[in-house]
Amino acid sequence: MIGMLGLLGMALIGGLLLDPFAGRTDAAQDSDGAIGSPDEEDGAPKAMLEDSVGGEVVRVPDLWDVEAASAEGEGTVVLRSSQEDPVLDLGSGAQEDRPEVPAPASEPPILPDGTDVTDHVRVIPQKSGTWIAGTSADETFEGTDEDDAIFGAGGADTILGGAGGDYLHGEDGADSLEGGAGDDTLHGGRGTDLIGGGAGNDELYGHSGDDSLEGGEGDDRLVGGEGDDSLNGGAGNDTLEGGLGHDRLDGGAGADTLMGGAGNDTLSGGEDDVLDWLNGGAGDDTILLGPGDVATGGGGADLFIAASDNGAAETETRVTDFDPEQDALEILHPGDTPPELTTAEEDGDTLLYADGAMIVRLSGVTGFDAGTVRFVQG
Repeated sequence: MIGMLGLLGMALIGGLLLDPFAGRTDAAQDSDGAIGSPDEEDGAPKAMLEDSVGGEVVRVPDLWDVEAASAEGEGTVVLRSSQEDPVLDLGSGAQEDRPEVPAPASEPPILPDGTDVTDHVRVIPQKSGTWIAGTSADETFEGTDEDDAIFGAGGADTILGGAGGDYLHGEDGADSLEGGAGDDTLHGGRGTDLIGGGAGNDELYGHSGDDSLEGGEGDDRLVGGEGDDSLNGGAGNDTLEGGLGHDRLDGGAGADTLMGGAGNDTLSGGEDDVLDWLNGGAGDDTILLGPGDVATGGGGADLFIAASDNGAAETETRVTDFDPEQDALEILHPGDTPPELTTAEEDGDTLLYADGAMIVRLSGVTGFDAGTVRFVQG
């Protein structure tokens, strides 16, 4: 089945990369007349690259008939534009100055997961540095001090971005990716991957597999995707999203936002006194409450663990949706003797005190039974 895949190195005009396996659509517009649709004028399939500034439309013919790779293969489609923020239009030709593109005689190429190509298109800005595409072998790639784009393809690859704002994609295989300095975007792809952002404000995506993501310094975004992933934000104000699977999320230093997603996840904002926002999402989650953190368990029977010294924080620690019927609370304490636990009610909330210091507020909870709290030495 011939698709939009495997056209690597097809330099068509100057500044875009279409990555069929990135797994999400950013700047792509997906409408009825997908790439591969025949044109009314001459029957040639067209891709539209629309300049978001000047409105110029660049028509790229003959994608349907290019002998490239099947839907089961790997690859990328490279389009190019002189504009910094172009928009790819897979459109139906709704504008008057554009011929209408009818539906093709046969449907757009179908990928192995049952979706068509247009559900997997992502537009990636042109990079000024090195462009590298790997093979099915196990390879090592190292970028330059410029903004590089490196794709591992198959195999267990090692990809080092170096300085600059790099785009690294491991694709198939158990890959190791390190962004280095600069604001980088890293995709693990398929397989169990190790992904490190390094310095800079980076974006890390694990995709499928049990991946390990380390944000490093900077304000990073980490997305686990499918699989049982491990995410560590490192220094900076980070956003961590576990996605599917039973994930472990550690915000590290800084004011972090953690979202477990589906699955039985473990969340920790870090041991600093900075306010972190923790949301377990669906599943039976374990949430470690640092000093000053705000936590929401979400669906499921969740376990909240608060330290007995949380009362030393300037901002109170709070659980927004504690359900005494299904959730549980543990108090972590040093030494052999647990602290004395007392409770009070204020504005419809329950306040818990350990040896006279308030350690956690349970929002919307009244009549709380302190006898249900478990003490854990550690």
